[in-house]
Amino acid sequence: SSLRPIIFLHGINGHASEFNAIIDWMRTKFGENRPIMHSLAIREGRESLMTPLLKQRDEMVAYLTANAASLGIEDGFNFVAHSQGALLARSVIQTLPSHLQVLAYISLAGPQRGQWGDCSMSNSGIAPAIAKKMARPVGWIAFYNSIAQRELSFANYWNDPDHIRLFERECDFLTTVNGYKGNMTAQKDNFLRVKKAVFLGSSEDDCINPALSSVFDFVDENGRPTSFEQSVEYRNDTFGLRTMNEQGRLLLQNYPGYDHMSWLNSSLFELYVLPHLL
Repeated sequence: SSLRPIIFLHGINGHASEFNAIIDWMRTKFGENRPIMHSLAIREGRESLMTPLLKQRDEMVAYLTANAASLGIEDGFNFVAHSQGALLARSVIQTLPSHLQVLAYISLAGPQRGQWGDCSMSNSGIAPAIAKKMARPVGWIAFYNSIAQRELSFANYWNDPDHIRLFERECDFLTTVNGYKGNMTAQKDNFLRVKKAVFLGSSEDDCINPALSSVFDFVDENGRPTSFEQSVEYRNDTFGLRTMNEQGRLLLQNYPGYDHMSWLNSSLFELYVLPHLL
């Protein structure tokens, strides 16, 4: 294998071990020629849910920077991340120091334009009392305040199109990572250093809501679908999505029929991820 090292990052309430099946499959497939692979055991389980994402981002950047040599990523790496971790990984990429190079970034079912609605997956690990607040009519009340922003990671990317001004004012993370506010010059420059960005999702996702937020589609305040071309992120090219698309370095792909956790299966990894690694 001539593949560069791969860093894996788990999702909300997830663990580094969730990528074990994929890593084992890669070891079998490539044998002694397998790439360096690390699944990051950072902010696992409830810590991923109860820690604000700006803090998680800064911790991740610090960890990768301090441990680049021991991780073997000094000459570039592939970044493969699932669910909330995929959104977090993009924020990390947009903040990495210039001497660290992400070659291919693969987002697996990440809430890239945010979450608006409940996660219906039975084993999400989200407490019932919190899950009730994720209903579309009431989520903005529960999540657009300083306490929720400080104590619930998904509040940091709760994107209610019916309360856009509150979103822009109160949401601490998605607004600054996707470019709804603030100066995006440095983040955009960093994202455009990635050689290839691949966003994968499924219209049958049972946790990301709307399901195709994973590929930058969303819905308006009436629940009608809106495409990624209509998004602030694409129209204003806030972090480089449109530029990357025009340069042929972007893939946004919906593969119908897969639930949220399917992306951690080695069979899907072989079909949809492996061809894009560098």
